[in-house]
Amino acid sequence: MENTSPKVYADRQAGSRVPAPSDAANGVLLEAARNFDRDGSEGRRLIRELAEQDSRAFYPAAIEILKSQHDSPCGLYLIKLLISRDLLIRALCDPELGREQAMGVARVASRIDSMTDVSLARFVADREILDASAAAEDLMRLMEIMAEVSTFSRILPVLKRMARHPNPHVRSKAVLMIGRGNPSAGWLQNRFAEPDPRIRANTVESLWGANTEEARGLLLAAARDDNNRVVGNALLALYRMGEPSGEADLRKMAENASAAFRATAAWALGEIADPRFAGVLARLVGDASQMVRKQAFAALGRTAAKARAGSSGSPTKPEEVNLGVEVEAPQSRAPFT
Repeated sequence: MENTSPKVYADRQAGSRVPAPSDAANGVLLEAARNFDRDGSEGRRLIRELAEQDSRAFYPAAIEILKSQHDSPCGLYLIKLLISRDLLIRALCDPELGREQAMGVARVASRIDSMTDVSLARFVADREILDASAAAEDLMRLMEIMAEVSTFSRILPVLKRMARHPNPHVRSKAVLMIGRGNPSAGWLQNRFAEPDPRIRANTVESLWGANTEEARGLLLAAARDDNNRVVGNALLALYRMGEPSGEADLRKMAENASAAFRATAAWALGEIADPRFAGVLARLVGDASQMVRKQAFAALGRTAAKARAGSSGSPTKPEEVNLGVEVEAPQSRAPFT
């Protein structure tokens, strides 16, 4: 499928850019796409000739079409050509394609070639050996795509290898994905011994939604961690699980001497968005730390929005938690500081 040389990454690190699609190439593909349903054989001929005669112009023009037509007959043919020309992984990593667009292309590719997930897995695994400096964002995107188009058991060996990758972001992403695949409690427990707090935090995050005694025990242990995000992730999970200590410990965290812990407490309370915590958040809005104030404002915004929507079931009125100011959307994950 795709050559496993690090050329794609080397080109990017050297500052090269994929050329913009030329007007002529765009015109050819747009015309082919427009008439593909009516005359598929002519459309395939035009596209194939462009790919053979000017491959540099073909690739960016194909990406433009795939942004909106990846699941059309024309898009399907373009993806077949990308696969045959070892360009699929390059396309999946291309920043011109958004995350969901790349996912769509990968799903179509897996219908064309049932070994797509295996080829992706080999490519990602080889990066650990051949090119440890490969762009982390590309590797993490490919790992997410693998999870979308493959069964967990099929990609688990690669994820375990990536959990040892030299890049901490890649390692923590792999741990998060493995954790969501319901590994043994022993494997998760070993991750809590990792020195990198990102890995510990993602291990906790992978337990969100679990409601077993094993998960409860692991979360209670993680709530005693010395990193703010690990603790915040654990307390949020425990609260949602109905653990009696969850609420009390979140309130205590909001009074922690560390600004990082107070900021993470505000984030977690924003994720809960229960007006009962409005008083805690109102106090944090006046915190001496800008980081804490920012998280508290965002959390109050979410709490007020939830109250207005009437989804909390609380008798608290929306105006009782609305500060009357514009607030930023909260972060989706607990902040590291």
